[in-house]
Amino acid sequence: MMRCLALADGIAQRGGQVHFLVRRHPSHLGDLIEAKGYILHWLVDVGNEVGEELGGYGKWLGVTQAQDRDASAQVLSQVRPDWLIVDHYALDAEWETPLRRWVGGLMAIDDLADRDHDCDVLLDQNYFRDPNRYQGRVPAHCIQLLGPGYALLRPEFHDLRRRNRVRDGKVSKILVAFGGMDQADYTGRFLEAFEPRTDECSIDVVIGGGNPQRARLQSLCASRPDVRLHIQSARMAELIAKADLVVGASGTSNWERFCLGAPAIAVAVAENQVPVLCELEQDGLVLGVSPESPDQVADCVNLVKYALHQPALLRGLSRRAAALVDGRGVQRLIRQLLPASIALRRAGPDDCLRIYAWRNAPETREHSHASAPIDLSTHQSWFDATLRHEDRVLLIAEIVGEPVAVVRFDLAGARAMISIYLTPGNHGKGLGGAVIREATHWLFEWSAEISHVVAEVRAGNNASLNVFRDAQFKLDYSVFIKTRN
Repeated sequence: MMRCLALADGIAQRGGQVHFLVRRHPSHLGDLIEAKGYILHWLVDVGNEVGEELGGYGKWLGVTQAQDRDASAQVLSQVRPDWLIVDHYALDAEWETPLRRWVGGLMAIDDLADRDHDCDVLLDQNYFRDPNRYQGRVPAHCIQLLGPGYALLRPEFHDLRRRNRVRDGKVSKILVAFGGMDQADYTGRFLEAFEPRTDECSIDVVIGGGNPQRARLQSLCASRPDVRLHIQSARMAELIAKADLVVGASGTSNWERFCLGAPAIAVAVAENQVPVLCELEQDGLVLGVSPESPDQVADCVNLVKYALHQPALLRGLSRRAAALVDGRGVQRLIRQLLPASIALRRAGPDDCLRIYAWRNAPETREHSHASAPIDLSTHQSWFDATLRHEDRVLLIAEIVGEPVAVVRFDLAGARAMISIYLTPGNHGKGLGGAVIREATHWLFEWSAEISHVVAEVRAGNNASLNVFRDAQFKLDYSVFIKTRN
């Protein structure tokens, strides 16, 4: 639910109206949804006479798919939203297909890849090496947004990331967060097994307001001067940013920790978390507690004691994790759901001086292969030649008549090399990927001979890599260069 709230906040900021369809389960967040100003629809309760028949994730749903679908249809037939976003492990194409008649598009959020979806967009923000997990599970036209680059985080994580400190690997503050409810009480068992610190190291503990062990944990934390308890904290990003080491569940919170570069010891507290944890651990992104361990809490405590004296290891975890998640997943998803209306036109003679100013803008030169200023006569010669060149296309991208980017294609047979820069004032708005998508679509429509568009990105330029991934480009190969000594 928290990732859906993060997405709802982003949609609302773009002027969209958000409705939630919710059941009155014990852990529902209806009060929080209404407090944020969203429209809340309580699905009709059909009673619990089917409770005994439900298995697996169906128990989380509380009713059959057909019953939930029919209750949802009562609302959707009245609201008729542009997008229906479904986030539930118990729902699949059996639920989705009949509801299409009431919605403009359908998006499914999943990470199990164990059932079929009838959706236009599929989001799986988890970390998996296999890019074909959903092959045969979604329609051919479905856009698959895969990986932690699409993690749905609240904006404060990206904001804190921009001014986040470089971690030195020393541990003076530990954050313990096993989830709001923590039904198996990993929090309490960890605190009981991890002896009080006698040095300057302190511990922040976060639990939800509905945690079943709340009273016991309050008493336990109050008895330890090295521990501070936070209940239903709205300062999670700040707590992670301040922590030198995080101990917690290997769920959605992985991506919050990664965004802020917090090294972590992770435990799979639910079955669906096991595959992700295994791959994260194998790739050196977390210290993981084996799901097969006979005593996960004891192993967790031992890992913490080990990590306290391994600054180089923690620095490495921090660096690799931070490179994986930048906190802009919500913006990337919204650009798919609510794309800006980008118009493209061929550059003409009247654009010469404007493009000259844009090429020489500091933010353009900072990201250019050639960062030196360009003199006017050199630019005029290049510009005139570009307009005459049969194998070069120069486009200007505009939104509501205002130029936002310049795109150049250099053609060579069936291949085209793309170059792009944003006009001054348009950096940081997430426009790059959308412009690239529109421009490549324009090119394919313009020339039936072009079959591939190629982009060259400097090594280490992760921002550009992410922009081209957003535009559905795939990394094909790397270029290695040896310079004469």
